Amino acid sequence: MVACCFTWIRLLCRCGILLLLFAMPAPLQAQTAAPATDKVDRLLELLSDPEIKTWLADQNKKNALATPPASNNVPTLSDILRSIRGHIQSTLAAVPRLPAQFERMWIILNLEFQGRLAGVLTLVLVFITGGFGLEWLARQSLKRYRDTMLSELRSTPHDRVKALGLRLLFAAIMIGSFVVGSAGVFIIFDWPPLLREIVLGYLTAAIVTRGVMMVTRALLIPPQLQLPEAEKFRVLPMTDSRAGHWYVWFAINVGWFMFASITLNLLGTFGFDQQSRVALGAVAGLVQLLLLLAAVWLRPGAGEAESRISHKALSWLLTVFLLALWLFRGSGLWAAFGWPPHSSFCRRPSWRHTGGRISSCGARIPVWKENRLRRCWWP
Repeated sequence: MVACCFTWIRLLCRCGILLLLFAMPAPLQAQTAAPATDKVDRLLELLSDPEIKTWLADQNKKNALATPPASNNVPTLSDILRSIRGHIQSTLAAVPRLPAQFERMWIILNLEFQGRLAGVLTLVLVFITGGFGLEWLARQSLKRYRDTMLSELRSTPHDRVKALGLRLLFAAIMIGSFVVGSAGVFIIFDWPPLLREIVLGYLTAAIVTRGVMMVTRALLIPPQLQLPEAEKFRVLPMTDSRAGHWYVWFAINVGWFMFASITLNLLGTFGFDQQSRVALGAVAGLVQLLLLLAAVWLRPGAGEAESRISHKALSWLLTVFLLALWLFRGSGLWAAFGWPPHSSFCRRPSWRHTGGRISSCGARIPVWKENRLRRCWWP
């Protein structure tokens, strides 16, 4: 039996080798035939002519002079100042156009939702509530796992790493439950395109914010969880008051960032031009800066474990750093260094418009395909 199997194996190997030999491509033949000998001789005679050699040398010199030297892409001070001035001027020039663009957005929303704008907000809140509800059900069903996770809060390094892994796994389960209960249920149904984009955008902001909160809980173990001796098991050593402070303010800053990002993205859908969104983004960035400064200045002191730098000095250093970042972002310095400006907020509208109408202030109202606004189009 074994000899028969070996015979069949050898036969199959030989057949495979023959197939490979037949499948191998033949050597590539020359694509063009060799030129005639007299043509080659005439070419060599022309190239050996002194006049031809002089003419070719002159052409090489002209090409070398015409080629610009490679730049090192390092902007000068005048380029930086020119870029900042141009950015500020274009941003200020976009401010007078904002009322017309807001009027156009209001008309589009009223035509699309027939005056029931509160229903959109209610829909967002309902699905966010559904996410919290499914998360609560998952938390109740994993009560035994949560008790096991709390029992792993020990002081040895191995147990602390194991407890951190269990907490991160629990946070991932809670985040998944929130996603399924909110956006997962929403995408099951068929919605109008504009409504789907608005609701999914703000559900994404809520999901990211909730995810950050759950991960921060796993790392900081804030006092809101009411766990005994939580200070000993935090990944980042800090007091209960500081852990609670950074847990709250980190969630606030992430929530505002996501809300502003989604809103500026949706403004492009309603036809806001790039500079108008940049102007509104500067205002949103100023609010973000104030929230970050509030988190810095309202944070509790280090207590007994004082650092080498005083609490007030560190607050001033962080203030200067955050203010410098905001100025770098808002003054247009990214353009001077060739960075892509506002890449996350400058997308083109997601729907192509087939026409439009003129409002009382002269703003062109795009009429989108695949929604109710197509009935309002005329040439």
